[in-house]
Amino acid sequence: CKKYDLPINKKFLLFTGRFVERKNPLLLLEAFSEANLEDDWFLIMVGNGKFEKKLKENALKYKIKNLKFFNFQNQENLIGFLNNAEILILPSIAGETHGNIATEAMQFSCALILSNMVGLHPECLREQTGLVFEDNNKKDLINKITMITKNENLLKTLQSNAKNYSRFKTPKYTAELIANLNK
Repeated sequence: CKKYDLPINKKFLLFTGRFVERKNPLLLLEAFSEANLEDDWFLIMVGNGKFEKKLKENALKYKIKNLKFFNFQNQENLIGFLNNAEILILPSIAGETHGNIATEAMQFSCALILSNMVGLHPECLREQTGLVFEDNNKKDLINKITMITKNENLLKTLQSNAKNYSRFKTPKYTAELIANLNK
């Protein structure tokens, strides 16, 4: 937290990816602002892209105080964000082949909130590593954010399941899974 000037008394929601329409970061920003979370939750958005200016303008417009933007980070720096995050959110509206960052996040005991357009979403549901919402459905995303942030037992269960599941997730396993999608 010190390295990135983040508050030490907060729990973190994390988005990392390009700030483009397909990744749908605007939906996440709006949902976070409308979720009426307690002051102990903080949103970190890591990335760059054509929606960056609009995201920052909307953050000011919605008066979101528990939010910080970071430029794109290399894998080494991203570890610090994943290590501090409680929940990773991927709100994509167009097909994500897998969502590799979600697999990486589970290794750090992050619970997931994924749209049903993220390729990993069936495994997320089956292995109970997170919650899945209908793509581009802000109300559903707000519901999932609220559900997981207001229920400490649910959060801890999803995080534990994520960590346990990630133990056998390897690059080879992921490649085989993707290859089998095309059969």
